[in-house]
Amino acid sequence: MNVLLQLPARRRERLLQALRELAGTLHLEPMAIEQDQTGRDLFVLILDGWELTYWTDWENELRIVRILEA
Repeated sequence: MNVLLQLPARRRERLLQALRELAGTLHLEPMAIEQDQTGRDLFVLILDGWELTYWTDWENELRIVRILEA
């Protein structure tokens, strides 16, 4: 939430759009795969100017772990 609140309105809307797109397309091929400290695969995808690092749990819930401006 802190990331969203600190962004200007236009950039905030771009980030929200990228997150909505990611939530709707969880099964896209990621650009990269990293592993966290527990060995879990983290998927990296660039959408609408944002680099999103995430994983999905067994219920296909989206877990965002990092958001960077690409």
